Amino acid sequence: MPSINLGIRASWEHYVESLRDLLSDKDITDPEAAVLVSKLLGDAQSAPASQRAQKLFRFVTDKIEPTDDVFGLAPSMLSARTGSPERVLRYLLSLAGISSELALVRGAEADHSTAALPDPETYGYLLLRVATENGPVWLHAGARHAPFGFLPPQVRGEQALVLNSSAERATLPQADPRADSRDVDVTITLGKQGKAELKVRETHRGQSAVSWRNDLDDVPQAELEARFEESYASKIVPGGKLKSVSFEKRDEPEAPLVIAYTLEVDRLGHRVGDELRVPGLFPASLQAQFAREAQRSTPLLVAPGANSTVHVRVLLPKGAKVQAMPKPSKLDFNQARFESVVTSDAQQLDVMRTLRVPLMRVAPSDYSTFAAFCRAVDLAEASELAIALP
Repeated sequence: MPSINLGIRASWEHYVESLRDLLSDKDITDPEAAVLVSKLLGDAQSAPASQRAQKLFRFVTDKIEPTDDVFGLAPSMLSARTGSPERVLRYLLSLAGISSELALVRGAEADHSTAALPDPETYGYLLLRVATENGPVWLHAGARHAPFGFLPPQVRGEQALVLNSSAERATLPQADPRADSRDVDVTITLGKQGKAELKVRETHRGQSAVSWRNDLDDVPQAELEARFEESYASKIVPGGKLKSVSFEKRDEPEAPLVIAYTLEVDRLGHRVGDELRVPGLFPASLQAQFAREAQRSTPLLVAPGANSTVHVRVLLPKGAKVQAMPKPSKLDFNQARFESVVTSDAQQLDVMRTLRVPLMRVAPSDYSTFAAFCRAVDLAEASELAIALP
């Protein structure tokens, strides 16, 4: 809806100055906090700033429960272990002698038009810009299990308003296209009657790994295998039974999370005459995610996007023969890409699918083309493999 805003002697510079005034007396030095910083750093008190900042960052993401209380006393937030993670982290960094600045950051979902009057809703994220020996590092401290330097997809490459005396404008760095990804490697050992064993390794990076680690925190260890089978594994292969599962580097946020599991199923896919028909595994289901409407009158924000590589290897029983297999395909829409490559011999068949859908805005005029891309990808991923069993 159109709107008109009227302001008198109002500007972004005045807005930043008002926030600085509110925060000017909220970082009072607390001796107990100084002792805590010394304890957290341990032998690393003379280490480079990036190493010290990483230790304090991990404490904040692990121990501080995020709230919307941005203007409270930092020592009180630290003592209560609840409050603004960025405020607490900045407070700890200052006690460790590391310079940092708070910054308001615009999200990808926010209004991107140029406005002379300040609007608090435009810059909806609070981040830190930390000075290190390797240059400035932007930190978002509100995501538990996030790697040091991890930025939510919605703020990458977006504009920031630094809360310093000059109300500096800055731009956040873009992430590597593969910073958020899921790589799936599946080996299917097929029996003569259609019984199959699936050995799966999923490697999650970035946002995907953060989400998985947080979800795992909510599941008691005694219930982990049963919940994993019920909520996730059974949806991959209908009728599949979980034989084993492990979570590699679950407690190492800086490393990718690897989920390795084995499934068994009495019959993979379905029979059509003498053929076994096996549908595509691990579909992205782009249409259900991004293109459920027939048309749009407003831009579509594709967030957080989708990046995956799925490699399915089928080991055939002796005497089995591939009757039909998915066709190789290449599809694209602007920066979004999909590719499927299929190879086979007498003993096995390999299907490699690669999908890259970055965070982007789709104009109403382009929506029908984007929706067609999503449907085409879904159809390509759903292509069945037909095998004549001995």
